[in-house]
Amino acid sequence: MNSYGRVSLVPIGGDEIVAIFQQFDGNSGQFSIQSRRSTDGGLTWNAIVPVSGDWSGSFGNGLYAFGVSPSAGTVIAVWSRGIGGFEDGLFAATSSDSGDSWGAPITVAVPGGELRYFTVQPIDSTSAGIVWYYSGESTLLGYSTVAVGASLASSPVVINPDTTAQYDRLPSLSVLGDVRVVTWNQYGETDAANAYRVSASCDAGATWTTPSDLAIGEGLAFDDAASLVSGGVFTAFWGEYAPDFDSGSAFASSTDLPCTATAALAQTGGTTSPAALFVALALLGVGAIVLVARRRSAA
Repeated sequence: MNSYGRVSLVPIGGDEIVAIFQQFDGNSGQFSIQSRRSTDGGLTWNAIVPVSGDWSGSFGNGLYAFGVSPSAGTVIAVWSRGIGGFEDGLFAATSSDSGDSWGAPITVAVPGGELRYFTVQPIDSTSAGIVWYYSGESTLLGYSTVAVGASLASSPVVINPDTTAQYDRLPSLSVLGDVRVVTWNQYGETDAANAYRVSASCDAGATWTTPSDLAIGEGLAFDDAASLVSGGVFTAFWGEYAPDFDSGSAFASSTDLPCTATAALAQTGGTTSPAALFVALALLGVGAIVLVARRRSAA
C-alpha cells in the first residue's frame, strides 16, 4: 500500500550512497521523508531510516526532496510540503553519521504561500545553500543556508526584490568559494517579457546584485535552470524556440567570475546579442562574454 517518489541519490564518500525519498503510507494516509544507505555502491541497502515525522496527505503532498553531502559522511536533506490550505513550508534535516540517524527537522521557511520550487548545493564542508521561491500575495526569491548539526537555518536573504515576479521550474545555484550565482526562469506581464535571469553574490550570499536578463522573449523554453561554476568561470545554459515554435536552439553564455572570495562584485554594462535575444551576464560583465554553445535541436 506504499508509494514512493522525489528520490535523490547522495554520494557520501567511497562506495557509500544515501537515497533520500518521499514515502506515502497507503494504510495511514501519511507522507514522510525517509532514507536508506548503501555501503557497496548500491548493490545492497541498509534498513530504512526516517528523516522526518509523518504528515497528513489532506494538507498537501511533499513537493520535492533533495539531498547533498557537504563532506564525506555528512548528509543534508531538504524538502517542501503542504502545511495547511494552500500554504507550503520548506524543511531540512542533517546527518553526521552517513544517514544512520538524523537530527530534528529544521524549518527553513514558512512564507505563507505556495512554495513550489527550490534547489540545494553544498557551499562548504559543513553546510548547504538553498535557493527557493514561493507565490502568495507577493512573491519571493530567497537564499538560506543549513549547517550539519544546526538547529536553525539562516534567515532568508532576498535575491529578487520584485514581489510581482512569477517563477517557473527549478532555479539553479552555482558555488565557488564565497561566490554564489543563481539563475531562474521568470514570467513577465506578457509572453514577450518572459525572462531567464541571473544574480550573483560575492559575500557568501549576504548580498546580491540587481537581477539581470540572460534571455528574454516568448520563445524561451521554460525548463529547469542550468548553470555551472568551474575554474573561476561561470556558464549559464538555456533553450529558445524559433518564432514558429517548430524548432529550437540551445544557448550558453560564459564569463570569468568578477570577484574573489573577499572582493566586492564589479558591476559594468552588459553586451547585447539580438540574435540570441539576451543581455549576457551584464552583472558579471568584467570578463569576456562568449557564446560557447549554440545548436539546433528538435522543439
